[in-house]
Amino acid sequence: MAKLLTESRTGGLTKNPDGTYNVVLISPGRGSSGYYSEELLREYGAVAFPAGTHSYLDHLGENENRSASKLLGVYPEAAHYEEGVGLVSKFRPMKHWADFVEEVAPYTGLSIYAQGEGVEEDMDGESVYVVKELLPNIMNTVDLVSYAGRGGHFVESLIESALANKETENNNMALEDEVRNLVAVITPLVSELSTAREELKQAKEAADASAVDATEASAKAVEAAREVETAELPEKVKESLRAQIDAGNYNVKPAIESAVAIREAVLAEAKVEEKDPLAGFLGESYIGTTTSTSNEITVGGWN
Repeated sequence: MAKLLTESRTGGLTKNPDGTYNVVLISPGRGSSGYYSEELLREYGAVAFPAGTHSYLDHLGENENRSASKLLGVYPEAAHYEEGVGLVSKFRPMKHWADFVEEVAPYTGLSIYAQGEGVEEDMDGESVYVVKELLPNIMNTVDLVSYAGRGGHFVESLIESALANKETENNNMALEDEVRNLVAVITPLVSELSTAREELKQAKEAADASAVDATEASAKAVEAAREVETAELPEKVKESLRAQIDAGNYNVKPAIESAVAIREAVLAEAKVEEKDPLAGFLGESYIGTTTSTSNEITVGGWN
């Protein structure tokens, strides 16, 4: 489906000796209505803007018809593509508009008003109408506007314009080279900084973990020492358990339980040996205990 294309930068100045002006109708790139490639302008420029194309004072307004009173001038030759410049032509103003055009040319520009075909395409994450064809139509014009469209303007010399564009292009290329060189220098520095940050992070995590381990070890040592000191064990046994704690073995509870069990077994055996040696001989009806003091034996009474 055909779409109306209008593109609305201030222009150049002066005119040629024959009263015509060198003009740039549109330059390649993105405008307000769409994107225009070099190939498009090269192929369809003369088709859309042939010799005799009109130029009016401003574009058509809504519900407005073209008026001869606003016919500013014509383009006596077909537009053609100029490398490094864009779609160019010559503009000849009507005599009664000549003084006006000469006065306003330095401060105004040109804007195409034409039919075109295109498609929506993604450019840098944005949907852009890419113009594929500029269609021939008697209503196609290139009009004088307050602010120019996609590169449309009066120029003193197309050669000078091309040289200016070339200089801009060279400057851009030089800037791109500088950026690439800067990126080449910065990239390894960024990588080194990232590595250093990661190493610092790991060192901090290791230090934090070590501090936690030390705190936990200290708490375990204190608890183990408390268990040893509160246990009813001979001092020699406690000294042995303290040595284990100093060596980092904080799990002394099993050793304490084992030592306590041994101690209780020894005490129990000692109590059995202290019973009255006559108890078995005299029978179960005998009640009493014997105590041995200074080789004397005291025997309990009969029931």
